[in-house]
Amino acid sequence: MLSAAVERDFSCVLGPFAVATNSHATISNSGNETVVCSGQLSASVVAPEKIFVLEGFACALRFGDGDPSTSEITFDSVLRITPSGHVTMVCKSER
Repeated sequence: MLSAAVERDFSCVLGPFAVATNSHATISNSGNETVVCSGQLSASVVAPEKIFVLEGFACALRFGDGDPSTSEITFDSVLRITPSGHVTMVCKSER
């Protein structure tokens, strides 16, 4: 059985768009995991005129089998970029 856990402030690259300034991952006792990373667009990337959403891309989870030194890939993912340049990525895995 897994133990619930939280990890914060780890390195999180948001594709070619940004590097996260805020990040956290949680895993429940049942093994459900959520990773959230957010930051501002890189200076070389132009912000969209309306919200841009990308879904279903490969995303590495932090805990995988419950061990933060291993990871697992999920496709339950979404990345949003707002006209103000804010970038948020959420990746989930349910067991």
